[in-house]
Amino acid sequence: MVVVGGGFAGRRAHQLLSPHFDVQLVDAKGYYEYTPANLRCMVQPEHSAFTVAELPRGTVVDAVADVVPGGTRPPA
Repeated sequence: MVVVGGGFAGRRAHQLLSPHFDVQLVDAKGYYEYTPANLRCMVQPEHSAFTVAELPRGTVVDAVADVVPGGTRPPA
């Protein structure tokens, strides 16, 4: 199973599905950024160390160009 995106929903989906399926997380950035904390960082710059975290081990860092349901491409 492939989960595209390592944001809030992607990380949660990976967490819930991993015990039951072989799950591959794909994210373009390679790290998780807690963006709601950006405003706090403007008044407390030292807080920025807590706004970025590593993605789960095994995450593929790449952009997804196309999603093909069922694993086959339709005729061109």
